[in-house]
Amino acid sequence: MIDAKELLQEVRTEHILRILEELGHKDEPRPNKQGLMFCTSLCHNGQNYNLQYFEESKDFYCHSECKRKYSIYDLIMKNTEYNFFETVNYVASVVGYVEDFHKVNKKESESWNFLQQFKKQRKPFDFKENPVYPEAILDQFCNIPYKRWVEEGLSYESQKLFQVGIDLQEEKIIVPHRKWDTGELCGVMSRTMCDNWKELKIPKWFPMYEFNKNLNLFGYWQNRFDVGAASEMILMESEKSPIKGRSYGINNICSTSGKSIQPEQVKILIRIGNPIVIAYDKNVGEEQLREEAEKLKYYLPVSIIDSSICDELGEKDAPIDKGKKLFCELYNARVIVR
Repeated sequence: MIDAKELLQEVRTEHILRILEELGHKDEPRPNKQGLMFCTSLCHNGQNYNLQYFEESKDFYCHSECKRKYSIYDLIMKNTEYNFFETVNYVASVVGYVEDFHKVNKKESESWNFLQQFKKQRKPFDFKENPVYPEAILDQFCNIPYKRWVEEGLSYESQKLFQVGIDLQEEKIIVPHRKWDTGELCGVMSRTMCDNWKELKIPKWFPMYEFNKNLNLFGYWQNRFDVGAASEMILMESEKSPIKGRSYGINNICSTSGKSIQPEQVKILIRIGNPIVIAYDKNVGEEQLREEAEKLKYYLPVSIIDSSICDELGEKDAPIDKGKKLFCELYNARVIVR
């Protein structure tokens, strides 16, 4: 049984031409010593068109807006609704394998075993959608930033962008969640203003309008252009982190809304296609960070920021919580996961 990397070596130039044509590219490529030059923006959907294909390595490189490398799998997922398995199926059918080519023997890695959950859970998982709520539900809240968050470093401007508000009746902060790909309102999280929430035995965070956080990526909709411009996404835990990051001019932070990257979020990240920096809270150590990176490293470049060794952070602080200078130091010390 052939694996995904081996399948890539079976791809010939005529297969590449057929795939790009089916993705919407119609013009003839220009040959050069290393391969082909395509006048297309399939990799970034922008205004500049200069994509090179290297016949020996089977890689693409964008010489215009992206300035990064792609595989044919990346380009297909960027321009279709296919997940990774469907993409491999499609390439296999173009190359000449049977149509039901779907069991890709991608080594016996934890990452591959993790991704095989997509096939096992396909019916309840792949087609499940978060609800779409009417924008009018936000009118019941005071659309004003939370002053204490401003004192913590979450600027007025950043809170307004993310539509942070106040529920005066319930004494809660509200944070709307928007679908990562459409921007539609799919839920509202609330956070208590009470400092003694543990003693009162009330939840710190609670969904005011219910949704499944595992089917979304908080902050991507607001930061999507900046993630693309940076050609990198910084992934943190809490909803507060993308908001605080924007306050410091770090606009490519998104949140998993938890300590683990869920299967649907893996697919979202692969679909977006940017390199990932995993930067979880201080109480998440290197071992767990590497486990999270295993879920992505065969499909995207991944690095980790190990905050557990930083004495300046509190036990539950995110790397961004003590200001831009410390975050930049931690970022510069990030470790690439291979």
